[in-house]
Amino acid sequence: MYDKRSAWALAGIAPQAGEGTMLSHIVAAAMTEIPTTRQWRADQFSATLGGAVVGVSEDVRAGGSWPLEASPSQATGFAHGFSSLVKFFPEGRTLTAQIEERLWDELIGLNSSPSPVVFDDQYICTGGQFYELATGRDRMVGDLRPLIFRTLDMETSLVCHPYDCCAALVLQQAGVVFEHPLGGFPDAPLDTESGVTWMAYANESLAAQARPVLTRILEQFLA
Repeated sequence: MYDKRSAWALAGIAPQAGEGTMLSHIVAAAMTEIPTTRQWRADQFSATLGGAVVGVSEDVRAGGSWPLEASPSQATGFAHGFSSLVKFFPEGRTLTAQIEERLWDELIGLNSSPSPVVFDDQYICTGGQFYELATGRDRMVGDLRPLIFRTLDMETSLVCHPYDCCAALVLQQAGVVFEHPLGGFPDAPLDTESGVTWMAYANESLAAQARPVLTRILEQFLA
């Protein structure tokens, strides 16, 4: 990712159903890190439906590898952790930030502490966002761009596509909650054009806190 952060090669396998093949049909997935030029280590996670997540770290300089555990955060609150909604392009950023500010104000109170309460870290690829969730660094990440752009009547391809989130099975098998912000699984055909709107929470406790609040806020802002 412009040699600022690692890029990720993502893959998912689903039984062939022609144009009806969907994200929800994926039965095996893998995500492999492509490290920056200053980085000596590359990580990989893979998973199969109903199976355990397999992780491995590779030393790209000296060779060798060792096991890597997927360990999403078990935090029961959002305070003093990393959580964000995707807004790394100018388009739609204002509306996304308004939704995000309302969410945190209702969940924890924006003026509840003299120091930052929630940290925002924009990893500019979906694979990187998934990795931060799987390794316990982020407690929540959401990509609302398809909903945001539809509300603003903006024509843009700068959204998350099925190939960007085809490794979501890794998150699910690790215990991360991966869902559509308005309910259900964020399904989409396995094509190169469909937009995918999703929210991911490190655990069900965090999801249970944020889900009803975010749903109500979205109904207000995106009506």
